[in-house]
Amino acid sequence: MESLSLHQLPLAKFMFDRAEKEAVSNHPFSAGLAVSLLQDAVELGAAAACGQQGLKMPKAFLEFWKLPELRLVEFACMQRLNCARVSFKHLGNQPSRDAFIDFRAPALRVLDYISERFFSLDFASVSLADGVANRKTRERFKRAEGYLAAGNSRDAASSLTTGMSHW
Repeated sequence: MESLSLHQLPLAKFMFDRAEKEAVSNHPFSAGLAVSLLQDAVELGAAAACGQQGLKMPKAFLEFWKLPELRLVEFACMQRLNCARVSFKHLGNQPSRDAFIDFRAPALRVLDYISERFFSLDFASVSLADGVANRKTRERFKRAEGYLAAGNSRDAASSLTTGMSHW
């Protein structure tokens, strides 16, 4: 990944994951924040694709779909997602939880497409560790993720400690 893009795709994945958590939380603004984070994740993913292709960054979210080099999918749904985000963020109109559910799958299709086409990565496997520039540190952090997934917190902590020494 190119230097700026190196950080954008993992952050987009973090935002997408955070949107999913926000959608099931129980506070009054959870659906609005989830929709907003979802749109931010897609926008950052599209920005990463632009960076990877050396393209000039559009000034507005929907302009990414006008770039023939990107050939992004799900334009109509992303228009509705953007409207829902603007309505929440600028007007205070709370979307329903169903709105997030309606937007989630198309947003994920856009992010999957970007990850595969421009980075040869599976979006589901992208993590914040992928944004670490130092190769040895990144490898140790990824190894720590594997240990955590297997329930091995001791080796995960050891791998993180070793990774930090390469930072």
